[in-house]
Formats: sequence, structure tokens, C-alpha cells
Amino acid sequence: MANEARAVDEVSDALRADAHHWTAHFLRDTGKMQEAEAFARQAIALEERAGRAVILANHRMFLAQLLEGRGELREALAQAELALEAERAGMGADHTETRHYASVVTKLRQRLGEA
Repeated sequence: MANEARAVDEVSDALRADAHHWTAHFLRDTGKMQEAEAFARQAIALEERAGRAVILANHRMFLAQLLEGRGELREALAQAELALEAERAGMGADHTETRHYASVVTKLRQRLGEA
């Protein structure tokens, strides 16, 4: 019974993370950037509990893009680096999406003069 309850909690966290992530997208698309960021951060917290590494990477990269749009380049880079790390762990270094994440990290480093 404990395993079933844990599975329900994990599904619940995963579903809630997805809902928060898509709400963040909607809010971004409607120009509500602060609210979008809050939902994106909640999606990350929920996803950390759900344990889906590749989905967590996606949520972090979305937050990085929001932060970059606000000019918060250092925090954007930190989120993008965490996303890249999770993506590598989940998909491998040679996966197309991993290479895309690496290019985002490189671009942010260049913008910060760290490349």
C-alpha cells in the first residue's frame, strides 16, 4: 500500500509540474512575465520531487529563457547550466537536445564575457 501511495504522490507532482510549466508558458505569451517566472520556479520544485531528469532540464531551460529576457544573465546561465547537466545525465552528451542546451550555455557565457 505504501508503494501505491508513493506512486500517486509522484504522479501528482509530475502532473502538477506539467500544469505549472504550461501555465508559465501561457503567462509568458500573454506578457505576464513575473507570474510566468513564479510558475516556472514552482514547476521546477515539483519536478525535482517527481524525479524526471529530462523534464526538469526542460523546465530549467524555460526559466533560463525567461531570466535572459529580463536581462538576468547570471541567473539565466546558472539555470541553463543545471539544465544542461540534467539533459546530459538523461539523454547523453551526443543527443540533439543536449547539444542545443550546450549552445544556449555557450551563448549566455559569451554575453557575460565568460567564453
